[in-house]
Amino acid sequence: MEKFEYKIMFVDSKETDKPDSLLADKLNQYGKDGWELTTSFACPYIGSSQYSLIGLAQKTTFIFKRRLLSEKGAHE
Repeated sequence: MEKFEYKIMFVDSKETDKPDSLLADKLNQYGKDGWELTTSFACPYIGSSQYSLIGLAQKTTFIFKRRLLSEKGAHE
């Protein structure tokens, strides 16, 4: 049976003023390291941001997985 490991990355709406290329670079690096994006979703939370409505901000969660090559995990 195949076994997987998972990685979670959060991006806060406060970080949306950064160039899109920085997020693309991070996602591309994860891909090169063998990580596959399985899902992403946004969750509102109380916070502050220039893009917030009445203190409500967004945090996007990215969930990645990759196949383990051995029981101990060959990926570092």
